[in-house]
Amino acid sequence: MDININQNRMRNEETINKVAKKELQTMVNKSLDYMSREGDARYFHIDEWAKSTQFTGRRKFDYSKRSKKVRKLAAMFNDVQAPLEQAEPIQAPEEGLSKHQKKAIKLEKAAMLHEADMADRRLTRKDSADGAGFISREDYKEEKKLRDEKLKAIDQSEYAALKELNMFDTEGMLMVYTAAQKDRVKVRTHFARILPAGSQERRRAMLKKEKSEIKLANLKRMLKVEELRRAGRRKAAEHSREKATDRRHFVMACVRNCFGNADTSFSKEDVSYTNPLNQKTITNEGRMFFGGTKPMYLFRQRDAEGKVEKEYLYKEAVNCVGFKKPDRAYATEAGSKVQKLVCGEKHYVPAFVAKNQNGEAIGTFQEKLVKAEGGFDLFEWQSDPKSTLRKETSNEILREHVLDWLLCNYDTKGENFIKTADGLTSIDKEASFTYISKEGSRHMSMTYAPHGNDTIYNVMFKRFVDGAGPNVMEELDLDSIEEYITKIEQQDTEEYMQIYKDMLTARYGEVMIKGKVNETRANVERLIRERKVNIREEYRSFFGKMLVEKRNKLRKRSIDEAGDVQGAAEAELHAFDNKYRDRVDMTDPENPKYKFASERNA
Repeated sequence: MDININQNRMRNEETINKVAKKELQTMVNKSLDYMSREGDARYFHIDEWAKSTQFTGRRKFDYSKRSKKVRKLAAMFNDVQAPLEQAEPIQAPEEGLSKHQKKAIKLEKAAMLHEADMADRRLTRKDSADGAGFISREDYKEEKKLRDEKLKAIDQSEYAALKELNMFDTEGMLMVYTAAQKDRVKVRTHFARILPAGSQERRRAMLKKEKSEIKLANLKRMLKVEELRRAGRRKAAEHSREKATDRRHFVMACVRNCFGNADTSFSKEDVSYTNPLNQKTITNEGRMFFGGTKPMYLFRQRDAEGKVEKEYLYKEAVNCVGFKKPDRAYATEAGSKVQKLVCGEKHYVPAFVAKNQNGEAIGTFQEKLVKAEGGFDLFEWQSDPKSTLRKETSNEILREHVLDWLLCNYDTKGENFIKTADGLTSIDKEASFTYISKEGSRHMSMTYAPHGNDTIYNVMFKRFVDGAGPNVMEELDLDSIEEYITKIEQQDTEEYMQIYKDMLTARYGEVMIKGKVNETRANVERLIRERKVNIREEYRSFFGKMLVEKRNKLRKRSIDEAGDVQGAAEAELHAFDNKYRDRVDMTDPENPKYKFASERNA
């Protein structure tokens, strides 16, 4: 592990020094280029330069509704595909600039002049024998002063843009706030990354940077919700869901900030960890925002030249309100191992537990999957399932159902799937076994939803059973999962149970406590074992009942409907009987059993 200041200082010359050097060079190049295009204004009085309006059309901190920055933001949230160049160019008002605009330009030009003057100092630091990560107290004060000047210019430009808006233009205000906050994040990022690694100054700067990023993420969420609200009835359901999610996340964040006790050893940039799977060092490179309630960070594994080899997502082992839950880290690791057994190399997420210096589990690292272009949006489909899933997609979801049944995971929704070049892979298994002792989890169901939201499996199975005509009815290849059932059956049960050893210990304690058998743990172990051993019979019973229920509904429709509709319903019932008549064992009418392909062909 590499989490203390001394170790970070040792690593400074190898990693952080390279980052600081690159950051400094980028800032120097950018400021010099900017000044060369504007003219060497250092030789002119700043007040004279501020009178020029030529700079208005391309100034960095412009957030008016016609600015390129805000138009890009609007296009992103409103799916506008029109080229930005076709939009009306920015021009100063006929009567001239407002006093707020003039002040914004003046502040920005002052910051630009200061940054140009800093170029020589930065170049000196970049080539210093002490390394780019070294900075004198005097230079630190100048960099901090420059940062504050930039932030003040952003504040003024934001204010000037808001003054141009109608007070009821909520979307316009959110766009201005978001564009300005994005620039604040950039300023704080540059400032933090040129400070010495391991220093208190850098840590404080990184913390402010992260808070700024969190605020930006919240503004983007608000802008998305506003866009859904403006869409009206067409997006009413999605808007209500997003509003409810925001309220829930807000409450959780308040509780977490007040009472959370998570170990945040890795929740800061530049912290490193040694991957136990390959003994390579991975380094934290910033906060990630995927819409969940728990903080996530991006770690990267680099080669000797600094090129990224792999990326990992780090997630703290906490519940939604910030209390320590080390067992969830072990549950995620166990889920990864079982996923590899069931789904194979191409459809699993490598994961391992992260521990602090005391050997306590504080989170998990999961390899970041590379998303493929295009693909079906399962999140949107689950929210409003009007279309029929392709057979390839439904087969992949059925495969993941086998995995989640074994893990007793009832928290898989459309957003918990990622499409890679090899197809769908499900993620986020830390809720596994949370409800294993509950009666409702003992047998497969298409209605059990202990987390409050239906799983994607419930939605798919209900549509298969209920139907609504051939155009929207899901048709599932129930035989497709037999190969995954067979894989689990062939796995030695005792070896399989070893996968869960650490999770069970973290959640329920040791096998023996004070010389007595830990009954709670023993009961959970029995339930986990039964899910593996009885998996084929569980599916036979579940699919059998599902098909009988589906036939009963088809039969009822064929009787209740009239005319042409009745004829279509009867044809649908006839087609169903032809396909499934020999697939359901009705020896015991109260307990119908589905017959998989291997049984029908025996």
